[in-house]
Amino acid sequence: MSDIDFLRNYKQLFDDSDEKVIATRNMVARILGVSSRKLSPSRTFVSLSKYTGFITEYELGMSELGDELAYLAKQAGLKDPVSFPNTVGELIHEIIIINKRSG
Repeated sequence: MSDIDFLRNYKQLFDDSDEKVIATRNMVARILGVSSRKLSPSRTFVSLSKYTGFITEYELGMSELGDELAYLAKQAGLKDPVSFPNTVGELIHEIIIINKRSG
């Protein structure tokens, strides 16, 4: 999925800055070891496991994303643990919102 298509679909759900959405999408792709083109806003993380080649890589990437989300929440002063989002779009939105809170 191209950046333009990704943004078009993402904007149906959330209203975040295009630049931040694409940068966060690229970060998520890098951590998971997949092409950003494999990521769509509605793609679930369960479905992404088939693109990594090895389940261990995927599990490590998911663990790193969970750690990153928890770290950002702590930096933003959130007291409750953040539950991990189901889809790529939800994760990107959550990361952007948390980053806004932490200033």
